Amino acid sequence: MGCYDSYVCSFSSSLSNYNWAYYTSGSITATPTISRDGTTIYIGSYSYYFYALTTAGVYKWKYYIGSTIDSTANAMSADGTVYVGSNN
Repeated sequence: MGCYDSYVCSFSSSLSNYNWAYYTSGSITATPTISRDGTTIYIGSYSYYFYALTTAGVYKWKYYIGSTIDSTANAMSADGTVYVGSNN
């Protein structure tokens, strides 16, 4: 889940165990999206970056969008392309 404190966090399905957190330097108002193969988490942030993390919360890459991202990246093509909207 994302938070206004700039962290994306992972919890167990029962919410009883905290797994990890990753700091994005900007509020997160959208729901994270998981890749079709289940190996990558995509998240947009008010830091103007779109992030890719492993499911263990390890940084893979980030892309500068140029504006805040408050929409969920829920469209993926068959070739793995991810589509996300921003406020620019």
